[in-house]
Amino acid sequence: SRADQGLRVFNYSNTTGAFAGVTLSANNGGSTTSEWNLTAVSTSNNYKADLTFQTRTGSSSWAERLRIDSSGRVGIGDSSPSNKLVVKDSGSPTIEINGQGRAASLTLGVTASESKLFEGSNNALAFGTNNTERMRIDSSGDIKLTFPDANTGLRNKIAFTTESPHQDETAYIAA
Repeated sequence: SRADQGLRVFNYSNTTGAFAGVTLSANNGGSTTSEWNLTAVSTSNNYKADLTFQTRTGSSSWAERLRIDSSGRVGIGDSSPSNKLVVKDSGSPTIEINGQGRAASLTLGVTASESKLFEGSNNALAFGTNNTERMRIDSSGDIKLTFPDANTGLRNKIAFTTESPHQDETAYIAA
């Protein structure tokens, strides 16, 4: 099989920011057309390009919705993602993870005044390290902390930290 087989769309411009793309259109039977753009955008002169997905927002306007940059970073609402996955929104961005056919979901969101992590049903929310559960918030809101085995010689403790000028307090829990 040859690398040059198949559909190829070219833009031979020698400038950074040049693009080539494919537009997918669907006419609603009236005078308007719904459209998506899939474009490769040149980011340098050394073969690198970003892949963008855009939607039509008006008769002659488009909005970029998703970008995969040449390093593999994904931006949703962000045209220059700085991490593997960046989600930005002008309102309150939210990510929901939901198993198909399951009532449980995990929602991570940000508002102007707080960050949120929610378990979306009447199930427990568990936290862990080293592939071991360390804390659980059950469906009634009770918190269960799991400590290392008391026989290991480690002291079980919870540290309570207050702001200056107070000292940190440590409460030791009997095993």
